[in-house]
Amino acid sequence: MFLVTFHGGRGKGSVHQLYSYKDDGSGGAPYLTAATPSGKTGLRDVQFRPAGKKGNFYLVNSSKSCSQIFQIAPGATSLPEPYVGGVCGKETSLCSVYHPFAVCFDEGMETCYISNQDTNVVVRVAGPLSQVPEPGQPLPVAPALLKLPNNPTFLPGTFVASQQPYTPGLPGCPTPTAVTAAQGGLGASGSGATPSHSVRGLDLVESLGILYVADETDNCIRTYKVADGEYLGAVKDPQSLVNSPTHVLAVGTKVYVGVSPSKGNKGALVLCYDAEADTLSAVVSNDAKQGVDVKHPSGLTFDGAGNFYMADLNGRAVYKFASDFTPAGSQPFISGLPDSPEFIFWLNDKWVGA
Repeated sequence: MFLVTFHGGRGKGSVHQLYSYKDDGSGGAPYLTAATPSGKTGLRDVQFRPAGKKGNFYLVNSSKSCSQIFQIAPGATSLPEPYVGGVCGKETSLCSVYHPFAVCFDEGMETCYISNQDTNVVVRVAGPLSQVPEPGQPLPVAPALLKLPNNPTFLPGTFVASQQPYTPGLPGCPTPTAVTAAQGGLGASGSGATPSHSVRGLDLVESLGILYVADETDNCIRTYKVADGEYLGAVKDPQSLVNSPTHVLAVGTKVYVGVSPSKGNKGALVLCYDAEADTLSAVVSNDAKQGVDVKHPSGLTFDGAGNFYMADLNGRAVYKFASDFTPAGSQPFISGLPDSPEFIFWLNDKWVGA
């Protein structure tokens, strides 16, 4: 089946739900029939770990009003208590988790990384299988950040910092130190107390020990050593393909990134970075051959047969491609979604006993 989360917050009729669709793209119904997330924006990111066998869903409520990560058992119909609780009104469990966008985990499920749009940082917390500290609790600030001069200060659990720091201004929440782009700080536009967010998707290539992070404002994909958070630089982009990167999906040693189409990047929509070959190329673009005309690509996923899928936020649709990224059947694969799709994920029905 396919799981689809929605952007929400775009006028009347916004869907604050997780929907499921059949493998052929038909159907479409709430998966969590009794789910009622806090806040006004929807349930965003969906992860399923461990892949290939029964495990838990990890679902992001990206609301600014109540920022949370949920761990959901397969077959559940409602939301449990949050696995990670962030800024929620004037209260907070973890003040660095504010307006989260995406999450990823290491293979051992001992570490969870969360990108946060309004604090503009990546936070590292104890994974679901962590023994010490307890799951969901912030891990120490990245050692590489603490080596910066002048006794820097960071929000709890910060693994990747911001060039233009922001704090929700809640008790016990420090004002973080600015980190330059050369030091790996994430870009932020605007000025004043609330900078425009930059950080978007992220994912791990664990065999290489590298975390890849989409820096939307600085139009680059930043890389960090998992071991200590050391900044390794941005992915080489000689063709200027990386334009407002958003979603990131790592499969093996290949990292797929959704970008906004432009004349400068020849209408590229999805890029593939081959981490072993150190090459970056467009695999999906707006052109007649691929039958695609998309302004805002969003969620990315593969199915069990190697087919690739890309969601279209503005067009409320999902497109399907074969493993060589040629169109698979008529496009779009799913159309008429009830809201703007944010994240999509294919999973084997056997994983959840469906």
